[in-house]
Amino acid sequence: MTAATAIGPTEEVLHDTVQDLAAVVVYPQKRVLNEVLKEAFPTATAVHFTAALLPYLKESAAGDAKRHLYVHLRKGIFDLFLFQGSQLLLHNSFEQKKKRRFFHCFYNFHN
Repeated sequence: MTAATAIGPTEEVLHDTVQDLAAVVVYPQKRVLNEVLKEAFPTATAVHFTAALLPYLKESAAGDAKRHLYVHLRKGIFDLFLFQGSQLLLHNSFEQKKKRRFFHCFYNFHN
């Protein structure tokens, strides 16, 4: 976990660097969660799921010049990762309250 920047009384902004892609994942986190994690696991390092997932996706797409679209589904949200070879072209998260929105976004990114 990297140094945090406060964005209010209850949240802070954290960032994780993904060296393989020269990318930085920036995300908000509840301050109390970080405090509990540091107290319970003082030597542990927390990493955002995106920062942990990107190297595996890059490895999966590497060696192939075609575009590869990966979808990570979460409750109410999905993430799209678009790679060409080992280069990350796009990553974005979308709310998915309706299946139709998911298929609309997926179709537009895939074509």
